[in-house]
Amino acid sequence: MERELVQAEKLSTVAYLPRVVAGDHAVARVSDTGGGIPSEALARIFEPFFTTKPEGVGTGLGLSISRDILRRIGGDIRVESTTGVGTTFIVELPLAPRE
Repeated sequence: MERELVQAEKLSTVAYLPRVVAGDHAVARVSDTGGGIPSEALARIFEPFFTTKPEGVGTGLGLSISRDILRRIGGDIRVESTTGVGTTFIVELPLAPRE
């Protein structure tokens, strides 16, 4: 897992920061080198009740609820995936300012 600090205004260009100030986020990236997520599933991955599991296994709520919670506290979750290469989930969490 890779960890870094980014300013909210610079989320598309990640930069290491020497100290935390209001508006900063901790970013955790969790990656694998598996088969990736097919594009049709990737487009729906955060929809409530969407699942690729067989009927009766899981509810399809985990990622949807996780994203809702993160957004309510000022964070977010995203996914990047390439079929045959792997998947990365990016979780952003707001940090409290240092005093």
